[in-house]
Amino acid sequence: MPTTPTPTPAPQNVGDYGCQTLEVATTNIDVDGFSIPRLVGYLGRWWWRGGWYPRPVLRLVRREHTTWGGTDPHDRAEVPGRVVGLQAPIFHYTYEDVYDHLRSVAKLTAVAAREVPPGRHVGAARLAFEPVWRFLRAYLLRGGFREGMPGFFVAATDAFYLFVRWTRVWDRERRT
Repeated sequence: MPTTPTPTPAPQNVGDYGCQTLEVATTNIDVDGFSIPRLVGYLGRWWWRGGWYPRPVLRLVRREHTTWGGTDPHDRAEVPGRVVGLQAPIFHYTYEDVYDHLRSVAKLTAVAAREVPPGRHVGAARLAFEPVWRFLRAYLLRGGFREGMPGFFVAATDAFYLFVRWTRVWDRERRT
């Protein structure tokens, strides 16, 4: 596999190896979609560890067989037929910098909390233990610690996202 490009703020791209893979894959006419591993460029590095890779996403689909599903903020393409996983990653530039990451957490937690049905009880255990588990999973089990301080920040931010989401739900239920 060729070397990956240097992460810079930009849309997603697949690189030369990905283009070759897509050319071969799209000749298969009995496939409705292709799942592509997403490699995130953030904080000046590619995130092979910490739970951000491979996270395959359905990105190449046959329009006539595609519907949109999922829940905001995680809308996604869905196909009823065969989906083939590709090896070449799509290079995804998720956040421009730390500020952009934190701004995104604020926005996405508000959207995600609205998607939780009214009447959902959120107790202290969920607020305390679910974020801790998320941090430990990303930082220790999925190797985020091998990225140094950036790995710590990403794991902590992921846990914080979960804490803020459930705190928003708790606050909404408390007010009703």
